[in-house]
Amino acid sequence: SASGVNGVNTNNGILRIENTENVQEAYASLIFSSREDTGGATGRSRIISGMMTSGADTGGFLAFVTRRTRSYNEQLRITNWGLIGIGTTTPSARLAVTSNSFAGGRAFVVADANNVERLTVLDGGSVGIGTSSPFAKLSVTNTGSGPSFMVADSADPDASPFIIDASGNVGIGTTTPWAKFSVRS
Repeated sequence: SASGVNGVNTNNGILRIENTENVQEAYASLIFSSREDTGGATGRSRIISGMMTSGADTGGFLAFVTRRTRSYNEQLRITNWGLIGIGTTTPSARLAVTSNSFAGGRAFVVADANNVERLTVLDGGSVGIGTSSPFAKLSVTNTGSGPSFMVADSADPDASPFIIDASGNVGIGTTTPWAKFSVRS
């Protein structure tokens, strides 16, 4: 083992993996490994690492790393500020998702229990609701009978909404437009 590495400590029922070097970029890691097919050498397949980013023990992060084609790739990071980065080591918000070439141009997807994509955000910023391949910056595909789009205030029911129904009719001041463009005062 390396200098300053205490190894595994199970004091008081807590599993602790510790690197006691008080230097910047000191890692402590939990490594999952398996035997490789060639030569019987042990290969690391998944790694969870904690890293101290300042020598004063005031900052650090937790990284989830996977192995692909004999190289290690950080997939997820949780910073000492609680920011979560998926595909990025420098998240700029509570949740930052950065796509890569393996995601097929899709940065973010929300699917239902049947794995049907209901919300898709592409790398270029296009958003699809009800479609997995948006054709505009905002694409809404209505697969049901309810409204496709509605703007309302907090009143219930709203007396003056803006609505686009499932047929494509636009209504202002009505929730039931009777023509392609209906206005009720």
